[in-house]
Amino acid sequence: MAKAKALVGLDVHAAKVVAAILASEIGELHFAWLGAEIEREVDARRGEITEARSTHRNGYCPRPWGTRVGGIELDIPAKRSGESYCPSFLETKKGSEKALPGVVMEA
Repeated sequence: MAKAKALVGLDVHAAKVVAAILASEIGELHFAWLGAEIEREVDARRGEITEARSTHRNGYCPRPWGTRVGGIELDIPAKRSGESYCPSFLETKKGSEKALPGVVMEA
């Protein structure tokens, strides 16, 4: 929060409020982005009936996403069949594989 205070020139409380507003706006923007991406993967808009449709949506999976303005809970669209959907701006959950070389180097 010290960065936010220094960058914005606000007191700590105001900086937290600004960070919460930014996190909310970022979450909404990414929700729209996710909708557009899943439409491309499914080959149809939500509720649209087409012959080109490759599968159907199957609800949402919550996933935490850490950003500079704080954590954001994203609702990632799920597909009913086929390869699971992972948004283009998120890395797949491979933290343990990334950490392994560092652990080996320390040993």
